[in-house]
Amino acid sequence: MLGVERQCLVSVAPALFVLLSASGWIPFETTPQLALPIVGVRFNGSEPYRMIVDPTVKEILVDESLVLGTGMKVVKRGEVAEIDYYAEKETVEVAYLEGFEAAGVRAPMVRFLLIDGDDTTASDGVKIYGRVGSEFWSAYRVTFYYPRHLMLVEASPPGELPPGGVPFDAARRFLEVPVTVNGKLDGYFIIDPGASHSIVDRKWARDQHLVDDKATLIKLGTLKIGGLELGEVPAVLDEMGKLPYRRKGRQGQQGKTRAVGVLGATLLKKLALTYDFPRSLIWLRSPQPESSAKPKVESRSECGGGAPRTDR
Repeated sequence: MLGVERQCLVSVAPALFVLLSASGWIPFETTPQLALPIVGVRFNGSEPYRMIVDPTVKEILVDESLVLGTGMKVVKRGEVAEIDYYAEKETVEVAYLEGFEAAGVRAPMVRFLLIDGDDTTASDGVKIYGRVGSEFWSAYRVTFYYPRHLMLVEASPPGELPPGGVPFDAARRFLEVPVTVNGKLDGYFIIDPGASHSIVDRKWARDQHLVDDKATLIKLGTLKIGGLELGEVPAVLDEMGKLPYRRKGRQGQQGKTRAVGVLGATLLKKLALTYDFPRSLIWLRSPQPESSAKPKVESRSECGGGAPRTDR
């Protein structure tokens, strides 16, 4: 995994991603409140512009103000798409661009959606210009080593898989993974780097006799996710049904999520998180001891527009 260098031909729907390349560990940024990875993205050889790596969206989303302000040459074919990623559903324009690079992965042409801004990180004084969704990474295994703010993109290797991975449903927007609480209570938690804290559903916690009626916080004795077991995990009690974690039903309707909790930024920033998109698997791991071999880091900086405030 360390210091991987490769160049390969990949076909990803839509069939516009042809030649992709990447090498080594690349620094990424976060904000103090969230664990959303921020990387510098280049458009046809431009300077890097900050965008979020976000597996909870499918497409590449680009702030229309960036396209207009830079005079970026894009191709429009009169296409539109409907998205439901922000406060409400909206119809947006579809555009195409030659030359796109994110986290060392290059594509000769990409399809993206033009959005009217993204203020997710604005409260932390960080301007972002969109999101790079799961479609762009669909042929890869992507690791975020949060304690050192390093990211690695590599081909999903054939053969035997490392132990401890847990499946996720790629058809769902929010990634739900199976967990075991206190050694005996099975359920599903959502992995959400955009949530500042971890959450446990209040009614579920009461029904399991984990808290009383007046509690607002909880500390899980143990939380097991695949091969990772954590002890004394703090979380906020809330009503999952009122939070924006919808789950698409078989007929396409939106309903309540089956998840009884959320793994948020305060927990994720202590871990290494690996998405294997071709296999729809996730690994969560505790960081290696400081005495262990450190990842090989690319020397270049991939984030543009001035350094954001981070909690490194």
